[in-house]
Amino acid sequence: MGWALLAAFVVLASLLALTRFPQSDEGHFANAGYLVAQGQLPAMPMWADWIPSLADRAMINMPLYYYVLGAWYTLFDPTLVSARLLSVVIGAAGIVGWSLVGWQLASRTIPYWLALGVFALNYDLINFSSVRYDILAVSLAGWAVAWFGLHRDRVSVASGGAGIFAALACLSHPYGVLAYLGVGVMILHAGWRSFLTPRLLWLVVPGAVALLMLAAWIYPDWELFQVQLRENAAGRVSDDAGPFALIWNDIRIRYLERYAGFGSAGLAAKVRLPMLLSYLAALAICAGYAIRSRDRRPAMLVVAWVLVLVLFLAFAEQWHLYVYLAYLIPVLVVAQIVAAARMLGSPRPLWRRAAIGWLAANALFAVGLTGARVASRELQSTYVPAAALLGCVTVPGETVLSGGEFGPVHAFGLDIRNDTRLRSLESHPPVVIVLGGEFDATVSDHPKLLAMRSEFRTVGQFRAGERGYRVLLREERADERIAACGGSTAPPDAGNG
Repeated sequence: MGWALLAAFVVLASLLALTRFPQSDEGHFANAGYLVAQGQLPAMPMWADWIPSLADRAMINMPLYYYVLGAWYTLFDPTLVSARLLSVVIGAAGIVGWSLVGWQLASRTIPYWLALGVFALNYDLINFSSVRYDILAVSLAGWAVAWFGLHRDRVSVASGGAGIFAALACLSHPYGVLAYLGVGVMILHAGWRSFLTPRLLWLVVPGAVALLMLAAWIYPDWELFQVQLRENAAGRVSDDAGPFALIWNDIRIRYLERYAGFGSAGLAAKVRLPMLLSYLAALAICAGYAIRSRDRRPAMLVVAWVLVLVLFLAFAEQWHLYVYLAYLIPVLVVAQIVAAARMLGSPRPLWRRAAIGWLAANALFAVGLTGARVASRELQSTYVPAAALLGCVTVPGETVLSGGEFGPVHAFGLDIRNDTRLRSLESHPPVVIVLGGEFDATVSDHPKLLAMRSEFRTVGQFRAGERGYRVLLREERADERIAACGGSTAPPDAGNG
């Protein structure tokens, strides 16, 4: 049963990876991995108009993910889809580890396959199949916590193994440090007095080694690192509001507006509301058992773990982005497992039936919503034809103004300018402009771009619902390039899907 559930996760996440609309960030991360595969240092030249030194070396992120992706790209084509499938593989390994965490905090009162199933059939986890480093950090953190719990009877083995996973998580993303918080939860769950031994120090030794390795990696370009770190941190942390205002703003923007869709028109924006209600129900049930049950420790620890993570995101990440929920959602799923295990172990048949219905509803929601998104075929209807057209009407080395997702065209051989401030228009006049996605939302109404529109001809437009791309080719080259493509470019108002 466990293998079947894991296979279901891989299938659903892969289908979504093959069809979901791309993000600009994905191209930048893929670019860094591609350069590593070519034997170079990771860099993000498409973001050079934001931070010029990114064209030479990317030091705004922890480096491990780039090297893992670089190794992947030595085996597979350097495309967004290929990199997304790497995220699916990493995610599959991660849910195995995190489900072990949930199973242990549920006191192993349910079959392990059931804990794995709760993770495998969770829409949010299926949805984290983009080209980003977060899934690697979260997966390694899950294994740090799981390893410690599985080997807690041998403190040296538990501490050393968990320390290695935690150190690797930190080398993937700074929020990997949250792995140590999870290990702390497992120590408290097992009874902290039994771990008051010098052997627990093995937990921090791998982290110290990783810190030294990171310092050696940074030291040759220390000043460059400071510049990139300062620019990347701008806006993430604010001192303009008090702590309670920061917490409320984060709850309102991240969870109610961007996650649950409140404040947005239509039911489609509120598609994740049932998931939020399910997580809140799990926390409420755990809180109830923490107050009333004799065996209150697991439920109490899970609630406290979630609250600490909510506060951490509120203070540390004030862009309120959905993607950073990757560090919270696995713990919310652990809360679902702990709550469901208590309900299934209840002597009351109604509680047991409610638990089965709740878990089944979560699974059906994940499968149904994933299926609906896969059926829309956004990638095939928008990005794939737009990228093919861009590749046809350009040659390597030409300047293109677009989002970073088009970097893989000509295998990162174009001079893609993901210049949302349009500061490079004079110094690097584009041959092609691709409007759409996140880039379009930033620049489409910019006065500089509007003033240039007469110089370009729309040679292709590809849409799926409200999303899509428009490809604009410089007018004096349009006839020549279209003829070279065999006249196969799409008419200006062509829609696909």
